[in-house]
Amino acid sequence: PYRTFLLTEGFGGRARATSSRRPRSRHSPAFSRLADAGRTIGWCLRRSGPSANTLSHTMAPPRKRASAPKPGQKVSGTDVVSGAGTRRAPRDDLSDDGTCAPGPLGPRGAGGPLPPGPLGDPLVDSHDEDEPEPPDGFESGNEDDKPAVIPAEYDVVADEDDELPEIAHADPTSAPPSDAPAASDAPAAAPASVSASAPVPAPKPGDQLPVWTADGHLRLMQFQTFEDFRVANRPPANATPAQVAQSDKQLKKRFEAAEKAAKKTYEEDLWTPLAEAGELPPGPPGFKSQLTEEERAKWRRGEFEGGPSLDIMARLKPHHDPYAYYRLFEPLDLVKQEVKHSNMYAVFKSAGTDVYMPKFEPFMLDEHEKATGLLLRNGLHPVPDLDLMFADPHTDWVFGDDRVRNLFTRGKGGARNRFRSWRSLFHLQHPVEKEFLITDPADGSFIKLPQGTKPHAFIKCEPRLSTIRRCLKLNWVDGRDWSCDEQDVGYQGKHSLAQRINYKDEGDGFLLDSLCQDGYTKAFWVRGIPLPYQPEPTLSETTNRCMWLYEQLDKPKNGGFYRSYQDNLFNSVSFSLAAWKRSVATCGVCRKSGRGVPDKVKQEELSGKKAEAAKGTMRAAVRKFRVGAAMMFCIAASIYDAKPVHVISTIHTVATLVDKERVVWRPEEGKRMKVSFPRLNIIDDYNYGMGNVDLTDQLRGSYRPDRFMRQKKWWWSIYIWTVGTACTAAFITYNKVCAAHGIPKKKRMNHLRFQAKLAQQLCCPDKRVCPVQDGPRTSPRKHKQKASTASAPSASSGAGVGKAIRLSETRLQHVRASYASSASGHLPTCEPPMGANGKSRLDCQMCVMRASARGERSQVKSVIMCSGCTHLVCGPKCWCDLHGITP
Repeated sequence: PYRTFLLTEGFGGRARATSSRRPRSRHSPAFSRLADAGRTIGWCLRRSGPSANTLSHTMAPPRKRASAPKPGQKVSGTDVVSGAGTRRAPRDDLSDDGTCAPGPLGPRGAGGPLPPGPLGDPLVDSHDEDEPEPPDGFESGNEDDKPAVIPAEYDVVADEDDELPEIAHADPTSAPPSDAPAASDAPAAAPASVSASAPVPAPKPGDQLPVWTADGHLRLMQFQTFEDFRVANRPPANATPAQVAQSDKQLKKRFEAAEKAAKKTYEEDLWTPLAEAGELPPGPPGFKSQLTEEERAKWRRGEFEGGPSLDIMARLKPHHDPYAYYRLFEPLDLVKQEVKHSNMYAVFKSAGTDVYMPKFEPFMLDEHEKATGLLLRNGLHPVPDLDLMFADPHTDWVFGDDRVRNLFTRGKGGARNRFRSWRSLFHLQHPVEKEFLITDPADGSFIKLPQGTKPHAFIKCEPRLSTIRRCLKLNWVDGRDWSCDEQDVGYQGKHSLAQRINYKDEGDGFLLDSLCQDGYTKAFWVRGIPLPYQPEPTLSETTNRCMWLYEQLDKPKNGGFYRSYQDNLFNSVSFSLAAWKRSVATCGVCRKSGRGVPDKVKQEELSGKKAEAAKGTMRAAVRKFRVGAAMMFCIAASIYDAKPVHVISTIHTVATLVDKERVVWRPEEGKRMKVSFPRLNIIDDYNYGMGNVDLTDQLRGSYRPDRFMRQKKWWWSIYIWTVGTACTAAFITYNKVCAAHGIPKKKRMNHLRFQAKLAQQLCCPDKRVCPVQDGPRTSPRKHKQKASTASAPSASSGAGVGKAIRLSETRLQHVRASYASSASGHLPTCEPPMGANGKSRLDCQMCVMRASARGERSQVKSVIMCSGCTHLVCGPKCWCDLHGITP
């Protein structure tokens, strides 16, 4: 006869043993109650018979609680209570005098690490007993469908005071280490898993089977897999197929419950209270800056401070236009390709015929830039309807501007119809599916989508998305501190990737995971689009996206580490391990269940007086991991504030309370006063390090052009988001360049002035060569408008200045670079502006420059003006010298 022994969690440190025959009915009440309660710790199926190493069927009667012996008490059976707690052990664990022995698993009794076996490294996060368990394959609080397991390549090391060999993911069939306990005290080597096709030997009376001890640890005997259990405990020969299936189902359920409980207890024992762990070594080291000492001294950049690349620092100066900074992140090649696609789409729509838009003419590059500039202008000066920008100011009291009305001169029907045509026919991708383009990440060229590759949901936004992603990566030198969070792209229509978002100001739309520093977006990836590869195949999709973002960072020098802060959507123990493998130390708040937080750190939410009494309660524990050749210390801590807050950090080596101050209003005093309060140091660093993505959203959303626009085409939202991201990156780059040259903030352009200047230069090409002014004009009387290359009077204005405009060497280099990039924009005009008297012409700027270098004065009059840079010259020779070309 078969007997089933269940060891369940008792009360008051006692163990409860029950025995029952194999259930003959379909459901066993005893099994059902134990399974529903979720408190089963271990189970063991035994064939009755005389054996020194098996449990005797003469144990306590069913449903009767057995008294638990105290440590050191003599016992006659196999229920042993050690200093670590109650556990089930065979008679070999008893000393010669009949007292409790330390046990073969280590000095902590049953608290040693799990020997290697086919169960793998049982590091699966479990849930509280009081909380309902999520379904299999569900990671708590995550939209992905993979559990939060720790990857198999990480080796776990026991505590230093455990006299045990290091546990690695060795072959289950390998022999035990040489320093393992003797065969009489230690479990035998684990055999290989039995395959379904291989013959399974029938168990004999007295064979040793796996035993789950009271604290959840596995004593490896001869059989250890479920297949071995099922074969060793097969039902009687006269059992019906239905009875066999029911028996296998119950055995599988008990085996999984015992395995999960053992993994939970095993992982819990690896966390050591921080107060008992002693002094930990310093945290992860920083990295040496990629700049040399001379370069760092030249550009005044700190050791761990990120900023623009050296190429940008060498080419751009504070006086350069916002347009030059903007083109770093939206290249002209991309814009030309989009104009080409728009014209192709217009042909496919039969635009320009009697069928559709009879007055249509193909778009030009400058028209696309003007339309983009109008969108930026709408962000600075929003109107409820974009058509109101083209209203007649003479008839409309509120809206309308003659400069906007006369902006588009190509086509028939006026500027308003031309702008409508652009919005209707603008296309990012090639209109033919077989000709879809993407960006080659190696050189940035546009290539066709490889045959056999399934287009993703945002293929219509390519190659813009991949091009901007590549520019953002190449134009920034990585600093130390980063933030990983999501960005929101507002869209209120229908799309397979559109989500309901009620926790961001932009509202519903698309979510993009991004990695930001100081407001600069280094990398991003749209949720729902498959990654190029899976960095961690065993982890969730959210974790894989973040790991892919971390891999976009440059590898730090001298074995240093980056520091990344993320919220509870991402953070977990498995997330920290995967990030550590990529030289990134992480810190952030986390959810209590399913993220690896040990039970000894968790705090329950209270109410009333209990909550007031629990405020300020702090718990912390540390766990050591070996990742390759490096040792990682992971701290899990919690503090009760308004409610319990849990954090996981691999950056810090200590969890302590720091004193902070804030100003509050005191009614009894009638004034504001400073009040000190304690805060966990990990949370304090998290508060100051997590706001990089929020800063990016704030800068991009301050002057967003789609404030009153409801997008009927979903890809319009992505286009506007990329334009806003490029503008934000350009503004951050401009500030970094100014700081490197020692220009104070009050003399720089603020965000409003930078955005307005960029919108003007996109709409008016003749304003793009204007030097950037040091800052906003605060005193009109002090800063009178003077003649400069920025405001050379046009031929139609009839007004000018009475002296020549000086041309510096820096300005001359900028003009020549502009002509080299776009020669078609610099055309000679034979109507130069007149002087202040309206009769004499202005002097030639090149002649004035040469005469000034000789210490002389030139009065050669100009006869030609360049339409692109508005500079004045006297003839072909000076024209060629101005633009750096050979006559």
